[in-house]
Amino acid sequence: MDYKLLGKNIKEDRKSLKMTQEQLAEQIDVSTVFISQIENGSRKPSLETIYKISIALKIKIDTLINNDTADENIRDIEKLIELLSRCSPSITVIN
Repeated sequence: MDYKLLGKNIKEDRKSLKMTQEQLAEQIDVSTVFISQIENGSRKPSLETIYKISIALKIKIDTLINNDTADENIRDIEKLIELLSRCSPSITVIN
């Protein structure tokens, strides 16, 4: 298992929910330091911890582990929608 990729995926999914490390740690009953270590790949979480994180982040375990392309595309689309929602509606298109 690629623990660096797992940590990166957890961090991205946590941030997409606008959740802090403290909030995630509290939900799964671990320390904030432990969440930080998981996210930077220096600590290997147990399967039980990965399961708890997946529940807290409302995401499938295989998506966290494998970085499922379909789910990544959905996150990219959601990010794009969020960015576009901040744009002014009066955009001029130049042909």
